[in-house]
Amino acid sequence: MPLAAKYNEESPMRLLKRNREETRLSCRKQGMNILAASIITFTVTSAVCASANSMGRDWEGDSNEDAGDKPSTAQKVELDTFDQVKTIKGELKGESGGLAGLGDYQDCYIVAIKEPGRFLIQTTAPFGSTEFNSLLGVYTLDGRALLANENAKQGQNGSRVGNQSTNGEFQINTPGSIIISISGANSRPVNILDQVVFDFSKTQTDVVGPNPEGNDRPFVAWTQPGQTGNYVIELNSVGPLPSACGVENTSSCFVAHPLPYCNDPACCTATCTVEPFCCDVTWDATCVDVANFLCGQGETGCGSNAAESCFEAHKSAYCNDPVCCALVCEQRPECCNESWDGDCVAFAEAFCSPPCNLICPADLNFDGVVSGPDLAIVLGSWSQTGCADLDESGQVDGADISIVLGAWGDCTEE
Repeated sequence: MPLAAKYNEESPMRLLKRNREETRLSCRKQGMNILAASIITFTVTSAVCASANSMGRDWEGDSNEDAGDKPSTAQKVELDTFDQVKTIKGELKGESGGLAGLGDYQDCYIVAIKEPGRFLIQTTAPFGSTEFNSLLGVYTLDGRALLANENAKQGQNGSRVGNQSTNGEFQINTPGSIIISISGANSRPVNILDQVVFDFSKTQTDVVGPNPEGNDRPFVAWTQPGQTGNYVIELNSVGPLPSACGVENTSSCFVAHPLPYCNDPACCTATCTVEPFCCDVTWDATCVDVANFLCGQGETGCGSNAAESCFEAHKSAYCNDPVCCALVCEQRPECCNESWDGDCVAFAEAFCSPPCNLICPADLNFDGVVSGPDLAIVLGSWSQTGCADLDESGQVDGADISIVLGAWGDCTEE
C-alpha cells in the first residue's frame, strides 16, 4: 500500500491550512479585509509599533541593483537588525536604466506592514519627495491590487496612501508583507488581460481600491513607460523584512507577530516547510499552531539537539532534520506526538534525502567498507550535488572518484 494511502486522515497542519483558507474566503466575500487574501488578523504589541519616521535609516533603492517593475522582480527591503527604515530613495532612470537594460520607468519594493492602523507611504513633505507626478500603489505579495493614489493634493506631484480608500470601501487591517510600487502617474499597472488593476476615479486625489474587473489577477505590466526622476518614499509603520530564520529581528515562534520568520532556526525551517506563508508573508496564529505541533515549545521538536535520526526508529517523537521531520509529520502526525517508529522511518526514506556519512564520507552506502558500490554511487551521481560530491566542489566529478579510490577498503573511525 502506498504510504500516502496508508494515512489518509487530515493531519492537524492540513486542518490549520484549510481553516486559514476558509477565513480568507469569508473575508473576501464580506469585502472587509483586502489583505486577508492570506492573512488572519492578530493584535500587534506596542513593542514593535514605533512609527518609522521617528527614527530609522534610509534605504537606497539603487545601491545594489535596480528595483524591478513587477512582483517577481520586486526588491526586498531586508535588514537583519532592529533598525527601522524611514524612507526609500531611488530614481526612475528611463531608457538608460532598469534590469538588463530594458528601461527603468517603475520601481517595486517588498516591505512589511507592522501596524495597519498607522500605515502610510507618501512622496510628499516633510520626508517624502518626487521630481515627477508620481503614482504610489500597494499590492498583496502575489501582485493583486490593494490601494493606490496619484495626487495627495490637487496640483502637486506627491502621492499618499494610507490604510483605506477614500470611499471607505477598502481597508488594510492586517500586518504582513506587501509590495509597493512607484511610477509616473500616467503609467498604470495592468494584468495579463491588459486590465488596469486599480479602480481609478476622475478625482486624482482619491485613494482608490481594486478594479472589480481586473483584480482577480496580479499585475504583470504597465500601460506605458511613464515619467522619470528622483523620488523619496516616506514609510510609516512599515518595517524591513528579516532575511532568514533566526536572524536578530525575528520574534518567538510561539507568538504571532507581523514579520515573517521566527527566532528558532530549526523550528522556523520546519514550520515553513509545510506552511511557506509563515516565511513569505507574516507569522500569524496558524504559524504558531503549526510551530507548537512541530517544535514542542522549543524544548524538543523537529531539528532540536535532543532529537534523534530520522532514519532510525526511536521511542521519542520528532527527528533531527527539521525539513524531513516536518514532511513526515505532515503525513503522519503520530511521529511528532507519540514516537518515531518504523513507519516514520519508512516515510523519511520515501520523502527525505538520507544524511551523508560524517565518519567515513567515502562509504556512501554505510556498509562499513569503501568499495565497488560506493564507486557506482559516484558514477551514478555524475555532475550532480549531494553526498557523492566528496570534495564539496559543487558537482560530482573525477576528483571524487580519486577520493573513493584513496579510501578503498575497510572504513574505520580515525
